Amino acid sequence: MAFERCLPQVFSFDSIRRNAPAVSGVYGISNPRHWLYVGETDNIQASLFAHVTGGGIATEDLAPSGYRYEECSVDERRRRQQRLISELAPVCQQQMTPR
Repeated sequence: MAFERCLPQVFSFDSIRRNAPAVSGVYGISNPRHWLYVGETDNIQASLFAHVTGGGIATEDLAPSGYRYEECSVDERRRRQQRLISELAPVCQQQMTPR
């Protein structure tokens, strides 16, 4: 199962400040119906801040309401991101995939 080591968190500036670590890893943003986006980053907290303040693809009319994350090394991040994208089929990645 995706993001097993992290409980769902509310997608808000305060929640990210309190709960998201400023470390290497992967993260997913969701709304009640869909996973919206799965990213990989050097700094989970900074990347989530960028999304919540309107700088990310997941905030475009999709009503994001939650996020989860996993800490992982730089070497593991891209591989883990690809597995999560395959498992969760996030809406934003599907829209960006050429057919």
